[in-house]
Amino acid sequence: MPEQDQLKPDGAHRGDKASLLRHALILQLKLLGDGLRDAMLVPVSITAALMGLLFRSKDPWLWYREVLLWGHASDQWIDLFDSYRDHADPDFNKLLQASRSRLEQEHNRNRQAEQTDDEPPAKR
Repeated sequence: MPEQDQLKPDGAHRGDKASLLRHALILQLKLLGDGLRDAMLVPVSITAALMGLLFRSKDPWLWYREVLLWGHASDQWIDLFDSYRDHADPDFNKLLQASRSRLEQEHNRNRQAEQTDDEPPAKR
């Protein structure tokens, strides 16, 4: 838990009223975004877990891990309590593209594995 001294205004949060009002409004927007993200993650995470259990015998965690990665990255992107202030903000589009690329790669790997399994054994 941060100490009160750590929450004192700094360069990004000057000690004036206008700065306080601006920060309070931004926090409200971040809280709204965080709540919407959480509301979306509930059904998505349950669906990913169930889909993994039902359809992925080799790696049932695949889709669930993607949800966890997306949740972690979106947490940094929202940066609710300025925890990542000193880190560069990730580009959200790059985040989505990376997740999509990983899913496409896994889909292609699974399709190739299924085709290999469907081929008749080679004659000797």
